[in-house]
Amino acid sequence: MMLALNCGYTQQDVSTLRVSDCEFSKRPPRIIKNRSKTDVPMNHLMWKETKDILKSFCSGKSKDDLVFNRPDGRPLVPFSVDKDGNITGGRSDYLGNKFKRLIFA
Repeated sequence: MMLALNCGYTQQDVSTLRVSDCEFSKRPPRIIKNRSKTDVPMNHLMWKETKDILKSFCSGKSKDDLVFNRPDGRPLVPFSVDKDGNITGGRSDYLGNKFKRLIFA
């Protein structure tokens, strides 16, 4: 929720966020990554609350790791890929389903 409010991120932007995208040592802290949908560079300043939450999720992970994963380790919004690694569709929307439960519970 904080990334949606702070940065306008979609579920795909949240799902593809990597530890290396989070620049906690910059002043002010920011997230620097390309937008998932358009591949356009983004540079978002982090609110203090966003920084604190992200730091806790990044703790103990390597720079290449995703910040958020499902309990089974898969990405929040995985895509199906063929044998050559090309995206073929079949997106499973774990994050959207959790949000609906939160709102409509």
